Amino acid sequence: MTRRVASKVHQQVSRLVGAGLLKSPPWLQAVIDHPPLPLPPKVPARRDAYDLPPEKPSSHSPTARHIPTKHLRPPKALPLPIHYLEDRVRRQFFKDRPFEAFRAVTLVEEGRIEEEHSVRGHAWTRLRQRGRNPIAEDAIRFAVHLHQVHKQPLTSAYRAAVTQFDALRSEQYIMTRFAVLEAEAHGAVFVSKEIERGFKLEERALESWEVTAAADDGANAARKRWKAVAERRDPGEWTGGRDYVRLWKQGTRPNYSPMLSSEDIPPSETLDMTKDENFVSTSSLFRS
Repeated sequence: MTRRVASKVHQQVSRLVGAGLLKSPPWLQAVIDHPPLPLPPKVPARRDAYDLPPEKPSSHSPTARHIPTKHLRPPKALPLPIHYLEDRVRRQFFKDRPFEAFRAVTLVEEGRIEEEHSVRGHAWTRLRQRGRNPIAEDAIRFAVHLHQVHKQPLTSAYRAAVTQFDALRSEQYIMTRFAVLEAEAHGAVFVSKEIERGFKLEERALESWEVTAAADDGANAARKRWKAVAERRDPGEWTGGRDYVRLWKQGTRPNYSPMLSSEDIPPSETLDMTKDENFVSTSSLFRS
């Protein structure tokens, strides 16, 4: 397929009109009289060095290898990268302090552009001059300001900016804590946040688990109430059954239910077997 070039569209249309394949459009004669400039496509416009990346040191030296120009590929017509000093400082700032990116920031745009602060230029020497509660963008802007206006090295400017930023953050934190303690001392009650409310619900759920576990243990103990459990007692000396016979002669009945004690059975529920008409004593059996 023939390649179409934007600057040669009128020539192609003229050939098609001359061959009778196309009617003459109304713009053809005007474009033929004033043809477009034969500029190569996608030529990047000239740009200022403000937003360009810093130039790398030249590698031209007496020991550098010389490559003929005919072996070099022509550069591609690609847009140049955009580079701002603020982006470099911002990248380093959030790399050193990643928790600053999690602070609440409003994204609501107002109907007007924020006016520049009255303290600017050479008069801006301290970060506190623009407020005692700075944000991350204020520290980044102040570091770039020290580097560009006060001609400080970027490393020194960045260190001074973040040091003042940390000092103001610490001061704000201490003031906030003391204000909360003072308000609570005067009887103020703060509404719990969503995170604290979630923690309370979780603790309540865990406490319910403990109550359920205790109830299950009680139910298990109730089901095992009539289970024969042999208690470990000191058997004493073996008497060959003489103690059993002595207790039988005294009328003492042996107790074979160790899970129930005499204190657990109320007196009203105690059965007197001697009053039962079907009760036959052991002595009567021996007499017979």
